[in-house]
Amino acid sequence: MKARWGILLVSVSVNVALATAIFRSRTPEPVANAPVAPQPFRFPKAPAPKQSTPAPASETETNNAAVATALFNWSELEADDYREYIARLRALGCPERVIRDIIIAEISKLYRPKLAALLPPKDERPYWQRNEYERYDHRGRQTKEQREQTRALEKEQDELIKSLLGQDVFTLMRDDWGEPDGLAAMLGKLSKEQREIVERMYERFSETQQEFHTQRAGYYDEEDQREGRAIQRKFIAELATVLTPEQIEQYELRQSDVAQNLSATLQKFDPNEAEFRALFSYKRTLADLQDSRSNDEPDARQLNQQLGQPKKEAEQLLAQVLPADRLKEFKLYEDYSTRQLLDAGLPKEDVFKVADMKHSVEDAAGKIRRDKSLSTEQRNAALQAIYDETAQELTGVLGERRAKAYQTSGGWWLRNVKPPPPKTSGTGNE
Repeated sequence: MKARWGILLVSVSVNVALATAIFRSRTPEPVANAPVAPQPFRFPKAPAPKQSTPAPASETETNNAAVATALFNWSELEADDYREYIARLRALGCPERVIRDIIIAEISKLYRPKLAALLPPKDERPYWQRNEYERYDHRGRQTKEQREQTRALEKEQDELIKSLLGQDVFTLMRDDWGEPDGLAAMLGKLSKEQREIVERMYERFSETQQEFHTQRAGYYDEEDQREGRAIQRKFIAELATVLTPEQIEQYELRQSDVAQNLSATLQKFDPNEAEFRALFSYKRTLADLQDSRSNDEPDARQLNQQLGQPKKEAEQLLAQVLPADRLKEFKLYEDYSTRQLLDAGLPKEDVFKVADMKHSVEDAAGKIRRDKSLSTEQRNAALQAIYDETAQELTGVLGERRAKAYQTSGGWWLRNVKPPPPKTSGTGNE
């Protein structure tokens, strides 16, 4: 798209020059002076040997000659050979950034049919029979061979562009468009040699990730998540062969799955750098513990025993950085139902009240259920009383409408307190 804008820019510039020359050529001459017919543009030739000085041209002749020189046919510039095309554009004085846009647009036009031939057929099924996400995810519907051929063509296209416009052409284009340097943002300043190696590594990593996600079609179980983290750890280990520990740390803090998930969770928490680093270390430790556990799928109790002590140590390290109130707030953000209230714009103080209410109610309901001295009727009556009182208090904090919505979307803990309805023993003839 930007290449097309470049072409449009050249055309507009030439037309403006033409309009200006025509305007200036209008003199108070009689209408009988017919305009000079436009002549096609010709590249200037070598100057001819000096001859006798001709008589000076009139002002009208000079202006008309300027108009004729400004007009040209674009076909006079185009050439089948890209290098000749570039030379002609430079001879005309075309800016380098515009030349880049024009040539890249031409090369894209050359490769577009080849790349389109590798796309899957258009899904013509009616909307109720197709997955709209897959409709736009072309690569997700390609075969493995098609994806490999597509990547090969894209690499070939990029190499052709670099051979014509310089190895740093994409860096120059990024600067033209004001786009940030993604690698520098992730890893800090890189030498030219480091950048070339890292770009090749990142290309292989991206291809592996693409294949991984395509095979799962957007559905990931726990084993898939572990495998995804393993792919990323392998990539980080490869980066470590050419980057410093500080650069690796910067990458993990910005681009790892742990960091990405943490950033999404903590948008309203607004941690400072020290807090984020501590939380990242804590979450990464938990992820590593999960990935290192046995694949025998132990039950929840066994898993808690397996992870208990390392998790406790990680929490102790976290508590050294986050004050008690911030640690409590972070725990609230980890709870999905609580985070929903915060995302909905509820004041933080009210969300804390709901969280405290949840803790107190679950604790009280647990004690009632464990009390062997209560009959079933007494137990159910006590639980119903807790439910009624809590629902009323929740309405006072959230408002009637929001409290009702909260119970159906995130307030499962309150629904769990409510006792089951009494069983009926009728015969159906009553």
